[in-house]
Amino acid sequence: MAEQSKKITLYIFLFALFIMLAFFIAVNIYNIYITNKTDSLKTTKGTLECSFSFSIDSIRYSVPELSFNLHSSDINSLKKLIIDVDGIKTEVVLGEFFDYAQKVVVKDIIIQDSFRVYPDGCEDYNIKECSIIGKNCITIK
Repeated sequence: MAEQSKKITLYIFLFALFIMLAFFIAVNIYNIYITNKTDSLKTTKGTLECSFSFSIDSIRYSVPELSFNLHSSDINSLKKLIIDVDGIKTEVVLGEFFDYAQKVVVKDIIIQDSFRVYPDGCEDYNIKECSIIGKNCITIK
């Protein structure tokens, strides 16, 4: 009788161990699935919303006013630009594009040499670094 009781106790222990292991594996698989799905949606959304191109030329700066010509391949997606000068961000609301281009003037901005510019929400996907001295921009991302 004692030996039968030991077998039942062992089976109950192994069953409980199996249930705990199955629960642990299921939770980890669920977390991996949710993380991958969230990352995929975030990347796809950002890539689709920021897939247009833009260029900047004719950069002019006289303290404290910056002006440049902006050209864009998608005038409907580009509504706001962010100008980042050493971590200080300035939002520029854009007007209407004429022939996919417009002149942008930003007042009250202090720039030593270079600044970064990107469409609102596209900092990780579509960013350029521009130099006042060189009067040109290079694509970073």
